[in-house]
Amino acid sequence: MMRENDKTAIDLISDYLRMIWNYTLETINKDRGSVVEALQFHVVITVPAIWKDYVRQDMIEAAKKAGILDRRNAGETKLTFAPELEAAALSTLCEPGRGTKSNEVYLVCDAGGGTVDLITYKIGLVNPILMDEAVEGSGGLCGGIFIDEAFEYMIKNRLGC
Repeated sequence: MMRENDKTAIDLISDYLRMIWNYTLETINKDRGSVVEALQFHVVITVPAIWKDYVRQDMIEAAKKAGILDRRNAGETKLTFAPELEAAALSTLCEPGRGTKSNEVYLVCDAGGGTVDLITYKIGLVNPILMDEAVEGSGGLCGGIFIDEAFEYMIKNRLGC
């Protein structure tokens, strides 16, 4: 697809981010009217924990190309990255009625398409929620796509394809 359209990975990611960003702005406009121009944004993009800094730089480039970081009347949009595991843990632990307690320990497993990441967090404070890494996280390129490919290879071998 990249070769056919003469696009880089950054181009494709920026196209995707542009669609999400435009949809987000349209949704805010529908719900709140034209106040969107007066709002300052802090955009957080979740990324696999194993991503290196140079990949994050590519994501910044994609966000710029997508128009997310364009100068607006309300000022600059702030962009930060959050590890997917941390975002998943915070989302779960902040659910209303959850009853999270200090010193509880949670194991988070993010088994995605390309990567699998694991981390264990210990809850320090509950309000505001503060968690620390209890055991060093780990991860690797062993997500669902690799299982799919191995399964396809096995089936083809068994069928003689």
